[in-house]
Amino acid sequence: MIGRRDCLRIMNGAIIAIAFSPYDRQRPSLQADLEHWLRSFGAHAIGDGAVLRRLGAVYITLHPEERDMTHLQRSLLGARALPQMSILLERVARDWRTHDVASIDGWLLARTEARVCALLHLIQGTAA
Repeated sequence: MIGRRDCLRIMNGAIIAIAFSPYDRQRPSLQADLEHWLRSFGAHAIGDGAVLRRLGAVYITLHPEERDMTHLQRSLLGARALPQMSILLERVARDWRTHDVASIDGWLLARTEARVCALLHLIQGTAA
């Protein structure tokens, strides 16, 4: 079980890491870019990758219809060509405004945050 402060620190770290990623500024946001960024920088920049992947595994167990990397990438980025950070921040804020949240191990996460965790979990599975 992780503490509330740790969970908030991890999710804030994820948002900050994506915001200041040099990779994010160099290329337009495409679905493949998100996966590449998460594979290359995500686990180290976001925080405790093991905790995020565990939350992602729980999310996928609760929402098996989202057990697909392409679906998650489309859900996170859509078809717009804005920088990844803009899209993710916009979607996290929208999730909270519309109460589109996921309860994972007693924690309430914006759906976008939960999907980032799920994508990290699936990426780890394809890297093995």
